[in-house]
Amino acid sequence: MKKIILTISDPHGLHARKAASLVKEFKGLKSDISVQHDGIVIDGKSILGLMSLSVGFEEKLTINIAGHDEQDDFHHITNFLQSNKFKKVKSLSCLLK
Repeated sequence: MKKIILTISDPHGLHARKAASLVKEFKGLKSDISVQHDGIVIDGKSILGLMSLSVGFEEKLTINIAGHDEQDDFHHITNFLQSNKFKKVKSLSCLLK
């Protein structure tokens, strides 16, 4: 399993537009994607689940990637997060586990 810890730097937190862009990227991947925040784990391919986490300004969420293609999907997600498509990401640290 690969993990990405993401700190949200948008003053509005992880709002609907950003959440939708994440879910759109996750849905195109073969790996199982889960997202964790404050002890709650949801399916990363669910917009309602992601919005229900209510991730606020400077809060962290963990993206877990598991499956046969986890290495490729890990690189795809990190490239997406660092691209201009997902601006205002203040801190991106990739933890391998």
